[in-house]
Amino acid sequence: MGNNILIDIGLWVAIIAVIGGALLSFSINIFEMIKQKGGLLRLIIIFIAIVIFLGACYIISPGEILPNYTNTSGQLISTVTSKIIGGALIAFYILSLGAVSTILYREFFQKLFK
Repeated sequence: MGNNILIDIGLWVAIIAVIGGALLSFSINIFEMIKQKGGLLRLIIIFIAIVIFLGACYIISPGEILPNYTNTSGQLISTVTSKIIGGALIAFYILSLGAVSTILYREFFQKLFK
């Protein structure tokens, strides 16, 4: 029983650290973009693009519920929760693939044409 409490505390600390780091990172970039001419318009466009991307990931997520999809109490999760988790995984996979392919592309052409 004691191990579950420590795991929960560790998860919440990790979640708070990630959210805090993301908010700090975004706030610094937002202040820099607002200072530049036309920066606010670009910020709005980027925000809308992110919302559309996450919405599309949520829409294409299947939302299926298998018998082993339970919460910590042993109850089945809802279809909405399943769609949110599926959409987040799809977004993670697409963004990860984009990041890795961009790094490989950049390194390949940097070595090839330098």
